[in-house]
Amino acid sequence: MRATIRHAPKAGNSEAEYEDAYRLAPASGGSGRLRVAVADGASESMLAGRWAGALAEAFAAADGPAYDDPAGFAATVATAADGWPDLVAAYVADRDDRGRPLRWYERPGLAKGAFATLLAVAVDDGEEPGWRAAAIGDTCLFHVRDGALLSAFPVESAAEFGTAPPLLGTLGADPGLIAERVLLRSGALGPGDVLYACTDALAAWILARTEDGAPPWDVLDGLDDAGFADWLDAERTAERMGNDDVTLVRVAR
Repeated sequence: MRATIRHAPKAGNSEAEYEDAYRLAPASGGSGRLRVAVADGASESMLAGRWAGALAEAFAAADGPAYDDPAGFAATVATAADGWPDLVAAYVADRDDRGRPLRWYERPGLAKGAFATLLAVAVDDGEEPGWRAAAIGDTCLFHVRDGALLSAFPVESAAEFGTAPPLLGTLGADPGLIAERVLLRSGALGPGDVLYACTDALAAWILARTEDGAPPWDVLDGLDDAGFADWLDAERTAERMGNDDVTLVRVAR
């Protein structure tokens, strides 16, 4: 399998302000197995990018049940949430060290915790090639064969995207509730199949193009890092894509 990653912050923002996160890691059980986690921090919450990173890190390190069992998924979210107080303490200490202590008006936002969407995908290119995915929110996976879209998960149409997707939070995470709300999907992989994991702005663009009969795969596959940045600028300027952080992980057989 070959993995390609493209990402960019919102137009006008620096790389330090990018609040998506992605992690790729080889899975246990030998070669040909890969874990992919992509998270989108909710910008209205403080430290959203750090929470997205913690979720992606936890799932990249997780065992198989995190990807195909509701209880296993919820337990992995809980693992990430358990480390949240230490991340907040490190952030506050860093602010103090840099002479920029936390302001009084920032403390309520920090106390509310951070939120993010998450897509976690386990890919197996062994004797029975396939993928298993779990998601909360609108970070999406697309399975493509010979230029045709076989599966879109968890959002299946451009009209489904909104401003309030389901989110995973750092505080008071109820494993039972998370297990009830997580969505699961799986699929078999054929020769030459491609998986695209991406955050919501790009996912909405992909589905809109597909619904208009203009498959986007050749466009995405033909872009290097510089070309991807220029293309994003053009799509945002033309208002064909919202101005949001963008992450794309492409895995090809």
